[in-house]
Amino acid sequence: GFTVLTTVAFHVYDQCLALRKTLPDLRIVLGGVHPTLLPEEGLKNNAADYVVRSEGEITFLELVKAIYDDKEQEKIHIEGISYNDNGNIIHNPARELIPDLNDLPYFPYSFFDSRKEEYDYKIIFTSRGCPYNCIFCSQRPVSGKKCRNMSPENVIKIIDLLVDKYQQKFILFNEDNFIVNKNHASEICKHIIDKNYPPEINFGCQTRGDALDEEILLLMKKANFSWISLGMETGSERLMKMIKKGETVETNLRAVELCRKVGIPSIHGAFIIGLPTETREETKLTLRTAQKSALTMATFNILVPYPGTEVYEIAKREGNIISTDWSNMTTKSGFVNALIPYVPKNRTNSELKKLQIKGYLLYYLSNPVRLKHFFKYVLKMPNIFSLKGLKAYLKIALWILKLSVTKIIPTKK
Repeated sequence: GFTVLTTVAFHVYDQCLALRKTLPDLRIVLGGVHPTLLPEEGLKNNAADYVVRSEGEITFLELVKAIYDDKEQEKIHIEGISYNDNGNIIHNPARELIPDLNDLPYFPYSFFDSRKEEYDYKIIFTSRGCPYNCIFCSQRPVSGKKCRNMSPENVIKIIDLLVDKYQQKFILFNEDNFIVNKNHASEICKHIIDKNYPPEINFGCQTRGDALDEEILLLMKKANFSWISLGMETGSERLMKMIKKGETVETNLRAVELCRKVGIPSIHGAFIIGLPTETREETKLTLRTAQKSALTMATFNILVPYPGTEVYEIAKREGNIISTDWSNMTTKSGFVNALIPYVPKNRTNSELKKLQIKGYLLYYLSNPVRLKHFFKYVLKMPNIFSLKGLKAYLKIALWILKLSVTKIIPTKK
């Protein structure tokens, strides 16, 4: 079984075809966002025998049981799978989303105990689904629009395990919007407070600006939330409406100020550049919005039109998708040798790459607190006073100097 993200799809297919040569009787199953959106791709090229669409826990279990019980012919009754039947791609009816996340077993962390130093245990998911309509999001076809939550009691049991057995000091609620249900988020915070964890145990989450108010933030601060990430997207109110975000630039900036007011140490803003119809001035406005805000961290991602999203359909209608090589579907095109998959009309690949690099340099070099956060949390740099740290910082300084000379400062002919 492979979980497939768009950026690694062709790499996974190559692995599958190599496996076929070695183990011709192997059953190969693909799941995750990319196969859910494009189930025929991995079946037509013979990389996979089956695709599990959308949420996979129950579907995959039924499929594995059918294979191991030698009743594979019963696949026609399994909801949520696609398969190749003698050259014909069959898509079975979709499976209903799992209504109660509490019916699922906890993640089996113990499977990794013998090599736990190689894995990152800090990430947990306590809800699925998002009711919003952002045109760039590819998660909705997998998790749906209806929000489903794990009970606060079960959430605390998982946190206890991560803190007590696996000595985690920072735990990240990694769903797109931790506060999509304010009552649910509040109850989790209250349970954390009641547990009275040691002060070094702290938490982080991702959410929206319009989900935050002073009441919930004070509760989160008391529960020792030290990191909050906001999907701020753009500095242009026009683009905010175009991407159907359902909130305003002003709402996001007010949320950042509220986080600062209650004393949240790390406030992260995620921005997108290269949105459909975005002008150069609007890109610069996004960079200035981040620069002038009270954020301690910011990321400037180049838009990726993932299959299945509204923005992908917009790009196709424009005939403006530069690259359909899935390996180019990276939000950090400015830092790698890859074509940007989509460039808005009247913009260029080179221009967007330069603006992305310029955004990072101007933002983090303008403020010592931001620079500290960048080295500590983004690059996870070692202590500068160690030999390893000194070498690492020197390498970065030389890299920044090179970028400044070759990409930011125009070269005179």
